[in-house]
Amino acid sequence: MEQHNSTLDYLLMEFFAVGILSSLYLLAFDSVLRAMALLHWVILLLFIILALVLYALARIRKIGKAYLGLSIISTLMVLAMLGDAALGLPLSKAHVPGVPNLGWNYLFGFGAPGTGSAFNVSFAFTLMFSSLIVLAALSYVAYKRNS
Repeated sequence: MEQHNSTLDYLLMEFFAVGILSSLYLLAFDSVLRAMALLHWVILLLFIILALVLYALARIRKIGKAYLGLSIISTLMVLAMLGDAALGLPLSKAHVPGVPNLGWNYLFGFGAPGTGSAFNVSFAFTLMFSSLIVLAALSYVAYKRNS
């Protein structure tokens, strides 16, 4: 049982770090995010702060329900990211009604010509997106193990 917990703790730490670091990268280096989607930038900053608090409560203070909170906010962030891509970045100045695949192209275009994307932003976004999916699942498992 102890080996499973240490493996889970390690995986949680790794995916948490990747998710937070890629989020911080977007905050610092995605100038389009700051210039055209300030609301998204602020929401990402709030997500990082809340995730750090919940992770600290779970790991340092041993509050098991903090894992559930981390799972919920990670899931909500993933759903928001999917919605943003599918709806063409609706809450940003980049939104152009009637332009197909605008969100998908920008967020997952990896710098391909005509997408308006940049490789580094798409890579960081994809890294954050995938790590938050895993983090949500692992946090839920940790919550169930600790309750």
